[in-house]
Amino acid sequence: MNAKLQELLPMIEDRLQKDDISEFKVGKTTNEVERFNDDEYDTYEYASIIACSDNPKLIAGAEADLIQHFQSHLVLKNKCKNMNKGSAGNPDATKLYIIAMGKNPRKGMEMLLDKFPLFKDLVICKLL
Repeated sequence: MNAKLQELLPMIEDRLQKDDISEFKVGKTTNEVERFNDDEYDTYEYASIIACSDNPKLIAGAEADLIQHFQSHLVLKNKCKNMNKGSAGNPDATKLYIIAMGKNPRKGMEMLLDKFPLFKDLVICKLL
């Protein structure tokens, strides 16, 4: 796993283990506004970009590493809803994100609201 991402891991794990998070997904994108408002994520209420890079291969690798880490994590494996070890999504993605659902998924008009930041003090790391 990328060293900078490894440094953020304790903060990320701590937040995702909180009781207010029922499930989450790791993903990559070039446009977080468009992606976070995608129909797939309608009921998710928290989202944050956690890393970026000019090199899409670094983002794809970091995504795969994080998913694999969470899928084998003693506590978080049941909350991680990624089906694969990495997405076959946008090969040009330059941003890595985590999106999470709270214990009471949003419904109806609430789904139109912007996502809340998942992490308050996280500084987006630049993968080199």
